[in-house]
Amino acid sequence: MITTNIRIGGLAIALLAVSVPTAFATVAGGGPSKSDCYAVFNGVDANVGTNQLQCKDGDPCDADGTTDGTCTFNISVCAYEQGDAGCTPQPIASYKGNWVTKGFPVPPVAGDSTVETCGTTQQVQLPLKVTKKGTQKPSKPLTLTLVAKASTGSPKTDKDKLKLKCLVGDAKCPANPNGGPSQVTFTVPTSGSDLDTGESGKSHNFITPSGSQLKYCLTGCDESSNPTCQASGATGQGSLNGPAFGPPLPLFSSNVAVCVINRYADPQITATLNIQDGSFDASTTPVNLLADTYQGSATQVCPRCTNGKCDTGRNAGQSCNVEGQVVVNNPPTIVNAKYPVSRDCLPEGSALLGTPAVALGLVTGTSTLQNNTSGTPTTQQCPDCPCAGQVRHDECNLTGATNFVCNVDCSTSTDFKGGIQQFCCNNPQKTPCFPTNPNTGIGNITRTGTPVVTQPAWPDPTYPKKADGGVLASAFCIPPTGAPLVDSTAGLPGPGALLLPGSIVFTK
Repeated sequence: MITTNIRIGGLAIALLAVSVPTAFATVAGGGPSKSDCYAVFNGVDANVGTNQLQCKDGDPCDADGTTDGTCTFNISVCAYEQGDAGCTPQPIASYKGNWVTKGFPVPPVAGDSTVETCGTTQQVQLPLKVTKKGTQKPSKPLTLTLVAKASTGSPKTDKDKLKLKCLVGDAKCPANPNGGPSQVTFTVPTSGSDLDTGESGKSHNFITPSGSQLKYCLTGCDESSNPTCQASGATGQGSLNGPAFGPPLPLFSSNVAVCVINRYADPQITATLNIQDGSFDASTTPVNLLADTYQGSATQVCPRCTNGKCDTGRNAGQSCNVEGQVVVNNPPTIVNAKYPVSRDCLPEGSALLGTPAVALGLVTGTSTLQNNTSGTPTTQQCPDCPCAGQVRHDECNLTGATNFVCNVDCSTSTDFKGGIQQFCCNNPQKTPCFPTNPNTGIGNITRTGTPVVTQPAWPDPTYPKKADGGVLASAFCIPPTGAPLVDSTAGLPGPGALLLPGSIVFTK
């Protein structure tokens, strides 16, 4: 399917969404719990234990966004951190530790002591080791220490550590033979995404986890005369994109626990993009995914990567690196178990429920899924439904009622799942729906993307070129998983629609 933690739930993401490296938050540093809020490291999330971060060169945790042999961390120190129930923030009188001896900035010790205050962000770079033969190896760990002394309260000091390590990144693209940029990387931010799948409406309005990436190598475009690039990104073990679109994704749909691995179906993903105007088109060469859907349990939806080891599954006890933090909503309480997930930690093969195929024809323009007007019924139950095997347009009608239809604009209302509302039924539940019924609705599903121009604008020779605010869109059909409970809950086979915002980086 397709930081700070992202709250996720529902089968919609099970079929299409992706969870990858966690967004940037804070690391308390592992000091005594009663003083751990006095000062914190801000800008990174630990993924190995409580105060360690292992980052792959070029991953979202690497602030320079490129696979260049160095991991860059943008870190600040913040004082008077709020929100820790076991700690009362105190004003700080002084700081020491190697963070200070290195000359890195700290918050001022004077001023309003009851307001969280952060020092200027410090760029910390950690290069990979390079052997005499030119082979890259993980860096030596870098441990940053900080001791904050409080002017009041007890205990008096907060002793913190942050341990950083740079790991060898995934494969990078060769130089563009035409002289233009060699690679583009699309990374999903923390908000603005929306995923709707199935005709039941139970799997609509979900959010895509931040940090998800698509990577393409570029040819054709040059430095000054041709901005149109042919894009191709290898998939599979050790490739540019890896074997799967993000790590396993844990979620619930109507109390059905599933763990989904979204494998790339093809050895390459391809598209056309224009570096000058920001347009992107994979409508005729979609990103094809095989969504392996596994049965989970209420207490173990997916294997977790905990303290550097997989806790269960086929790789239980083996080493892992956290690639995402997913908070799973378990209805009806809508709270909330945290899953540190990794592509190293996979469910048991015997728990596989089914593998629906999903084709994402992503575009920055408009993607439309039209109802069936060909004259050849897609199914006898619903001859004008847009997807093969679909049995109804929507589930607006309550039991025994026939007068509810999908025609309400619900875009101004919010959903706890975090996605974007579009159409709803005019029934009392305001059930989310697709307006594909030609008799009562628009008759199609439309999603519109947004191109964005990177800066410095082409043909300026400066790289990397970056921009935020682009959106990829797709409307598509989803086949059944083969698991009756999962299919009946989501309403599969049926339509799907995706809005995928992101930042874009072009590199040479």
